[in-house]
Amino acid sequence: MKYVIALGSIVIASVCTAPQARADAAGSGLTFSLMGGSTVLDKHIAMEDDFLGGGRIGYILHPRVHVEGLFDSWRAPAGGRVGGATMRADHYGLDLVLNLFPGRLIDPYLAGGYARIDWRLPWDNQIFNGYEAGGGVRLMLAEGSGWRWDFRMDARQVFGEAPDGLVALDQRGETQGSTFYSAGVQLSFGGAVDSDGDGVPDKKDQCADTPRGAHVDVNGCPTDADGDGVYDGIDQCPGTPRGATVDAKGCPSDSDGDGVYDGIDRCNRTPKGAPVDRYGCAKDSDGDGVHDGIDRCPGTVRGAPVDRYGCAKDSDGDGVHDGIDQCPNTPRGVRVDARGCEVSKMEQEMLDTGMIRLDMIHFQSGKAALKPDSYPSLDEVGKILSKWGDLRIEVGGHTDSQGSAKFNEKLSGERASAVRDYLLANFPKIKPSQLTAKGYGESQPIADNGTKAGRAKNRRVEFKVLNRGVLTK
Repeated sequence: MKYVIALGSIVIASVCTAPQARADAAGSGLTFSLMGGSTVLDKHIAMEDDFLGGGRIGYILHPRVHVEGLFDSWRAPAGGRVGGATMRADHYGLDLVLNLFPGRLIDPYLAGGYARIDWRLPWDNQIFNGYEAGGGVRLMLAEGSGWRWDFRMDARQVFGEAPDGLVALDQRGETQGSTFYSAGVQLSFGGAVDSDGDGVPDKKDQCADTPRGAHVDVNGCPTDADGDGVYDGIDQCPGTPRGATVDAKGCPSDSDGDGVYDGIDRCNRTPKGAPVDRYGCAKDSDGDGVHDGIDRCPGTVRGAPVDRYGCAKDSDGDGVHDGIDQCPNTPRGVRVDARGCEVSKMEQEMLDTGMIRLDMIHFQSGKAALKPDSYPSLDEVGKILSKWGDLRIEVGGHTDSQGSAKFNEKLSGERASAVRDYLLANFPKIKPSQLTAKGYGESQPIADNGTKAGRAKNRRVEFKVLNRGVLTK
């Protein structure tokens, strides 16, 4: 354990003090290593753990792949039938080494392959073949053109048989596993130079000075899968949408917090809380200038001025919003029409009963000719009906009971037609299809024909709404 702690301290010190890599060997070359460390033998082997020393010679096939031969030797007291005698063991190996981050300041690796241990015992020598697997890490100390010094540490688990006398009878012929920890220095040289350390030799590298950590293609040129200008391997936010503005780490920004990245956002000052479309622009469904999500009064009538919350104002409290109200300052409690203007008694009668009844329409006696004193009342009716373009009106003529019923029916029809003709002639907004005329004669009295006052009430003109549903809109 003391060796493991010591090696860990060396790793930390090397990471903190080693210089940044500038140029690395790539392609074929040689490596030489001097190593020292400790054994941790299988518990069934009766030999104490002790210091080991040795070396490595490697051949660089590719920046990521080495072939390496190794030698370690150690001496230690043994137990068993030779009790306390000092033994020697030599470890030979031939491994394939896989470098995970070749050319980098810190380069971890995996290794495995053939192993052989020569046990040199007082009574004989025994050789056993086996296999080994392990790994380690290299920390760059210095470099030059085509060479590099590394601090190196690794661990190998070696599997093979132990000699008779160092194991119990029931373990003879069995495979034991021992671990060898070692650390030292390695000199690498030869091969092509890789100035930017991207794993592609300078003579093949079409993009020199690639930033450290960037992924490159076979030509040594960095890749940028999301096209944000920050290379893969450095980009901490891969998959950024095209067009988004990013920082040095490749991460997009969203200045107004609407969920649409800057660079894509066409409306980059959207108020907080407003829902937006895919271009980052806020919606305003009722067109009042206050965005949905902020608008507390959605569905505001077009043209009505609103406050900052999207709610329309109604200064005179008549139920018609300012901006639409054509008659501002209407007295409180007065009934108004859709324009916010006060409704006349005549129009109020139509809204309440679906009819306007006039008994002040005067005709020449026994004729259908209107007298001039009837014009003011008919003009008021004309103005009302001009506002209601969807109404269908029956102009009904009524008489008292004087004269024959047949004559009265004919006369009331002619008088109703005269009223219709007057309205159409003087109010162009009223369409002919809106008005029909009908005479009822004396058939529908509303007062006693036996009195002068009753007969005056029965001589009347009624404007009856045939489609009363329109009045509620």
